[in-house]
Amino acid sequence: MAYGFLSAPLRIGLTMVLLYRQLGLSAIVAIVCIGAAVPVNSRIVRAAAGRLQQALRHTDTRAKLETELVAGIEVVKASTWEGPFYSRITAARALELSVLYSVTLLQSLMGVLVNAIPTIIPVMTFLAYLLIRREPLSAAQAFTALSLFNVLRFPLFQLPQIVTQATQAHVALGRLKDILSAAEVAPVNAQQQQQPAPAGTSSNTTDAATPEDGMKPAAGDTTGDGSKQQQQQPAICIHGDFSWDPDKPPALTDLSLSIPQGTFVAVVGPTGSGKTSLIAAMLGLLMGVSEDDDTQQQQQQQQQQVQVYGSTAYVPQAPFILGGTVRENILFGRPWDAARYAAAVAGAQLEQDFTQLPGGDETELGDRGVNVSGGQKQRIAIARALYADADVVLMDDPLSALDARVGRAVAQGAIKRGLAGKTVVLATNQLQFVSLSDLVVVMRGGCAVEVGSYSQLLAAGGAFAALMKEAQVGSYSQLLAAGGAFAALMEKAQ
Repeated sequence: MAYGFLSAPLRIGLTMVLLYRQLGLSAIVAIVCIGAAVPVNSRIVRAAAGRLQQALRHTDTRAKLETELVAGIEVVKASTWEGPFYSRITAARALELSVLYSVTLLQSLMGVLVNAIPTIIPVMTFLAYLLIRREPLSAAQAFTALSLFNVLRFPLFQLPQIVTQATQAHVALGRLKDILSAAEVAPVNAQQQQQPAPAGTSSNTTDAATPEDGMKPAAGDTTGDGSKQQQQQPAICIHGDFSWDPDKPPALTDLSLSIPQGTFVAVVGPTGSGKTSLIAAMLGLLMGVSEDDDTQQQQQQQQQQVQVYGSTAYVPQAPFILGGTVRENILFGRPWDAARYAAAVAGAQLEQDFTQLPGGDETELGDRGVNVSGGQKQRIAIARALYADADVVLMDDPLSALDARVGRAVAQGAIKRGLAGKTVVLATNQLQFVSLSDLVVVMRGGCAVEVGSYSQLLAAGGAFAALMKEAQVGSYSQLLAAGGAFAALMEKAQ
């Protein structure tokens, strides 16, 4: 393509010089015709390039839907979601085809012009020769000019194709440029030395927990958790606004949180409130919003927005399962430690599962763990976090795939006891486990609207109290003491 792109204009130029020597001023008509065709072709090419970019966006949407369908084919078939997926993919394909149809029409129009111009130019040039010279055209001049026009035909036919290919390459390179020139996400500022800081605060907190009162216990709360937290070193400091896409509004706004070391933090809130985004921001997966245009200054500011002290372990909503044995998935490349492994397995309540698996913890897991249930995959991920023995453990709703009995056992054995002394941030919709936490962060609309202990926020009667009332969830001890259906269910389960 590069050879044609360079040779076609050169051949056209030399041919026009020879035509001028044969036909004189009438050859200017050929130059005018070619010059008139260039802007027309250029406008058609620009229109085709714009429509091609639009078609590629629709192609990306369709490919994403097809990837989701193939990746979750088991769930789709089990839930009989073939119809909705088919409708969505068909609609995306219809949009893609409609735009590709317009691209094809524009390219066909350009092809018509390309094929017509080599015929139009000789006719117009000979007519101009007769009008200007007012003498008959000799056979030598006519056949020589026709030979030159034939030489001109191929580069005139080739040049638009080269321009079309160059346009497609320009669109593809532009998409690559957008990816390669995207702003770098600054890595989390992980530090070993820890500096004193106030306990968990939020710029959007209610009277239950404000930076001014230093997280003091609410009236009637004699536990003294607030004063104790003030004396502890911070494990996570996060403040500012954060976004998944710099061109879109921030997903998290006005954050100002300092989580003390060794604190069990529960992050709660309605669906879409920003719980997962908060965990992602702590992992450094979100971009800090900065008004500074300098890229280096932006990265420095983003590193200051998130500070994590010590090593980090992460338990995602969708567990990542390696193609290997259960033991290899728990060790995750770390050296073998029998005592730590036994504690991790016990905390994640996997002993009974090992007795049911054909090879115990040496059972080979299929692609993405297809031969174990969702709850087992989630508990393998929890055991992996326990075995990692990290200073900070971030968990994104890890109890959602577990039933009530197993979930309670994992919450008590793995999170409360197995991770005792660690800094744990648990984003969850399972409000029955919130009472186990030392600190509660209530998210709403991407903001931390309340921060405080469980008893403080309940006594304050704000967003957290309303959330608990709506879910009709009390603490485990309260529900047992009530002696109702919950107590009867627990007694039967034991």
